Order: sequence, then C-alpha cells, then structure tokens
Amino acid sequence: IILPNLPQNMVAYFATHRLGGIVVENNPMYTERELQHQLEDAGVEVLITLDQFYPKVKAIRPELPKLREVIVTNVFDGFKGIKAILGPLTKKGKEVLAPVNKAEPVRFWKDLMKASRGPVQQAAIDPKTDLALLQYTGGTTGVSKGVMLTHYNLVANAWQNRLWLTDVQ
Repeated sequence: IILPNLPQNMVAYFATHRLGGIVVENNPMYTERELQHQLEDAGVEVLITLDQFYPKVKAIRPELPKLREVIVTNVFDGFKGIKAILGPLTKKGKEVLAPVNKAEPVRFWKDLMKASRGPVQQAAIDPKTDLALLQYTGGTTGVSKGVMLTHYNLVANAWQNRLWLTDVQ
C-alpha cells in the first residue's frame, strides 16, 4: 500500500487481511530506489497507490517481476455523495488530482468498488504464526528491513495500548 491517510488505506488494509494477505505499508515520500527495494524484498504482488504516486510505481514496475496488479485511487474515491462529485471540480480538487491514463496497465479503485458483489469470506489464518504486516524500518543502518508482525502481535499491541492508556474510552 502506497497511500496517505485516506479511507482507502483502511479499506485496503483490512481487505488484505480478510483475503489472507500480508500488508506492506510504504512511505509515499520514499524515492523510487527505496520503494523498489521494499516492494522487491516483500515480494509484493498487488499494489494500491494514489494517482499522485503512480509515476514512481510506473518507473520501477519493470524491476518488480512478482507485481501482478496495480490499483490506483485518488483522494476523492473515498468521498460519498455531493463531495465526490463536486470535490474534483474545485480549484483545490484539481490541484490534488493526478489522473492516470486509462491505457495504463492498472485497475482503478472506483471501478473495483462498483464491481464488487457481496461479502468476501474470511481467509483461514493462524494468528500466532501467520504474518499480518511487514513494517519496514527507516534504514538508518543500511537498507530498510521488513519487521515481521503476526496478527497476534498486532492484537497484543492493541491490548498493551489499551491497558497503558486507561483514560481512553
């Protein structure tokens, strides 16, 4: 996933888990070289990115033989109703859009959401042994490394935070 804090990021995150995949969150500000290293190291097969970051993905895609699918979204794909219609028409809306040509070998988020039908069955996982997330380090001591976190790790972390932050409802 190469997305900023958008609703699509959360949908992609939880959908990946539901399908039994491993989430790899990437910093959109990374250089092409840094992204290529992480995507290649993780063996990424499906990538979800914002239209603004697609040029980086396009540039490194030939170097990622395992990458089967690229899904592109924009900031307004997560909006509903009138905001989804009017947002792109505003001056600010036009400034945040970076349309990807329909001829590019990608799928578009909005099209996939429209085509989806019904609930998807939860993939069988073993929370204690199956990876949920590869979180890459900053790479301050060399190239970044993927920290392997299981579903159990993430739940334990949520409980630790809940117990530490006792005043949070």
